[in-house]
Amino acid sequence: MALMKNYIRTRRSRLCISFLPVTDLIKTYIDSGMLGKLHQVNMSASFLSPKASWMHEKDQGGVVYGSASYTFEYLDYLLEPAEVIVQALGTRGKTGVQDSVSLNIKMDDVLISSRISMRGPAESFAFFYFENGFIKTNEYWKADRCEIHTGRGVELIEKTVDFEMKYEVAHAEACIRQGLSESPVMTAERTLRCCVLVDQIVESLDRQ
Repeated sequence: MALMKNYIRTRRSRLCISFLPVTDLIKTYIDSGMLGKLHQVNMSASFLSPKASWMHEKDQGGVVYGSASYTFEYLDYLLEPAEVIVQALGTRGKTGVQDSVSLNIKMDDVLISSRISMRGPAESFAFFYFENGFIKTNEYWKADRCEIHTGRGVELIEKTVDFEMKYEVAHAEACIRQGLSESPVMTAERTLRCCVLVDQIVESLDRQ
């Protein structure tokens, strides 16, 4: 039941991150090897405790069910890993939901650290470390810019985002016009794979 709740919510609201122009730019750097091989990712997402009541309900709320699917669908799209290993530590709020979580993830040979918190605001970002430089984005789930750091300097690339969901809508429209019943980018298989990881984290935290 928990998996199905998260599956429905993920399909509704988490797809946009994979269609952002900045996301596509980062994927181009990863796939092309322009900065060498990617070896490490550092991510952070922090915000004030939300007013939405469901975010505080133990069976479907908290930062894991509410936000961890962003992390996994984003990384799964960018890295397309064959193997994923996840370890998690977290804290709980007054209603018992996870109000912060720290994830250590290994996707093939890339090490990833991801922190998600609704205990208070902090800088939200994603760093991608390559052999010959790194890329930094602002709020990665709706990023409108990124910095490309190389030994020759820093290049700022801005990709205006009026509303992040519009890229998801444009992709859905393109699929419909092509007569597709499923997105070739965000497939049901990818979504379910990421939802399973979210449920595994919840189960792991419940045992702590």
